[in-house]
Amino acid sequence: MSPRLLVLGSWDMRESALKSWAELGLDVTLVDRTASARPGPAAQRIDEDVWDSTLGAAPSSLPGRLAASADGVVTLAEFCVLTAARAAQDAGLPGPGVAAASVARDKLAIRRTLAAAGLPGPRFAEVRDERDVAAFYDAPDAGDAVLKPADSAGSTAVLRVSSAAQAAAALPEVLKWSFSGTAILEELIPGREFSVEGIVQAGETTVAAVIEKSTTAEGFVEFRHVLPARLRPEESAALIQATKDVVRAIGVQTS
Repeated sequence: MSPRLLVLGSWDMRESALKSWAELGLDVTLVDRTASARPGPAAQRIDEDVWDSTLGAAPSSLPGRLAASADGVVTLAEFCVLTAARAAQDAGLPGPGVAAASVARDKLAIRRTLAAAGLPGPRFAEVRDERDVAAFYDAPDAGDAVLKPADSAGSTAVLRVSSAAQAAAALPEVLKWSFSGTAILEELIPGREFSVEGIVQAGETTVAAVIEKSTTAEGFVEFRHVLPARLRPEESAALIQATKDVVRAIGVQTS
């Protein structure tokens, strides 16, 4: 019998992953609100919404029942990270862990976790109303900042703001994209942007690539990736070490 892989949630242009898994001989079950319309091979498709915001953590849920007979659980959608982590943990399968997944899906939780671990980062604040915005901009060095939903994804409703008035005016629209009704204001750190791609196994991070990203001036939407990133060796090493520190602080695991 082929190994059974449960895929909880997918996103556009993910057919390459399904194709790769099929070539490896995996028996793939894809669960997504539009699974039947997703391109790429899959042995079974179930049209069901498995976003984190729609499901509980009970093993009796659809993801939990399917995971019980699977050999592995993954997701191809950021909005389903917690769902997949819960299903894997309940079934005793490898995964990042529910605690780490919860932090990873909450930008405020990430900032607080990294600050508690002593890792450097921008000044930030939880924002729910204009009073929170005013408090952030009361700081003497307050200037350009980034306003975004605390728990969305894909650069959705991410805005650059330069004053309390501008942030307050944008806040209602930003909050529409937050499941918890919470936004985060972060000090803007200008400069080039990079991502570090890799895999975590048994608590150890193995880096596959350091990528330089180009984004739009407004909204920070990525439109180009440069691989390998144009960095000096010591700069790449610093980014890789920072990534490992973040993974350790969040507590990502594989069992």
